[in-house]
Amino acid sequence: MLSVIDNTMAPKVAGASGGAQQNAPSIAAVAGKLNYCTGFDISGGGATAASIIEAALSGLAGGTINFELNILAGATGPMNAQGGFSVRFPDPIPASALNTAITLTVPSFGAGNTNASAVLYGFQK
Repeated sequence: MLSVIDNTMAPKVAGASGGAQQNAPSIAAVAGKLNYCTGFDISGGGATAASIIEAALSGLAGGTINFELNILAGATGPMNAQGGFSVRFPDPIPASALNTAITLTVPSFGAGNTNASAVLYGFQK
């Protein structure tokens, strides 16, 4: 069996952000390159009151994808019963065009939240 190495693909890239405020990691736009998203992780603690927030993955071919996340009441506990939210796509999702950033926007978990983070995974080709 012959293996072929794709030397046009840049190393995997990840954008990360953290804190109790809104998080918006991105895979930055690069001239002449197409970004691909392979997945993301969202984690953190709960908030004073339970809520549902909507994270948005934008800059993708086909448009923005929204994800609903449950946030539990209890600022010292986990954000949800699973302790986080992780998505891995079976096939990388390309950006809508060359030189286009892909961004994951995660709103604040709510009043009383003391920590939250988001990591976006992908590569450029």
